[in-house]
Amino acid sequence: MSSSSGRPPKPVERTAGPVAQFAADLRDLCDRRAAAEGKKLDLRELERRTAAVGRRRSRGTLSDALRGERLPTWTTTQALVEALDGDLVVWQRRHQSILGPAGHTQVQDDQEDTHPPGEPLAAGAAVEPDHPAVPTRRSWLLPASIALAGLALAGAAGFWAYAGRAERTPSITVQNMVAAGATGLSEDATPTYLSTRPVARCGSLGCKIDGTEMWSGIVLAAVCQMRGQFVTNADEGSSGIQDNPGAARSVRWYGVQRTDGSVGLISEVYIRPQDRGGLGLADCSQVMNRIATVAPATPG
Repeated sequence: MSSSSGRPPKPVERTAGPVAQFAADLRDLCDRRAAAEGKKLDLRELERRTAAVGRRRSRGTLSDALRGERLPTWTTTQALVEALDGDLVVWQRRHQSILGPAGHTQVQDDQEDTHPPGEPLAAGAAVEPDHPAVPTRRSWLLPASIALAGLALAGAAGFWAYAGRAERTPSITVQNMVAAGATGLSEDATPTYLSTRPVARCGSLGCKIDGTEMWSGIVLAAVCQMRGQFVTNADEGSSGIQDNPGAARSVRWYGVQRTDGSVGLISEVYIRPQDRGGLGLADCSQVMNRIATVAPATPG
């Protein structure tokens, strides 16, 4: 996409964190719509389209949402996704996964613009409020619950934290994407999660760890690796899938130590490519045995 001035927008570094990934994927949504229509979508056009769906956002707000420096409010995200014919359910889940149930609180929601699209705001008119500032990567609060330097926050459901623990163990970043065709790679419609066994479809097998649902961009601290059931993120029935560089197939699983001391497992196909390969970690059977040995006994 291009800015309203015609200059290409500054690139977003996807690996900078969940907000940057979110903005980059919003840009991808714009680009896919532009390609489908055979035209460029600049900020002026996006402003017009958000107005057309009854959720007008100013060019300044849209530019901020696509810059990847601050998390846009859901109101702005919804306006963009509706204007570009995106999947609102998927995007709302992703937005909430970054916001977190006990994490970032919006300063205030955007106010819907009512002045005609393309016209400047009158002097003294109310403007859309700023979005909340994005914390640094080490201070990200992850969905469900977070531990900061080993301290579990109130209401934690036994999740983990990157901050503190990642100083001692490799960090891995979730890439919950599905590969289709020769080049397609997009966010899965359902979240990935941790399991108690290295097998696929734990949601139906009773080995899913509740409360650990994740979308792309979540950073975890890996403590071990192991072999398990073969998993792929590829739509094997799609044409050209064998040529898709985003298709991953593996029997490797990573273990992530949670705040209650247990280890949850996730297939490496749902981890970004640069974090795959085992990272030299010990086998999870050894780590789990060691954790079990030092874990306090449960009162009878």
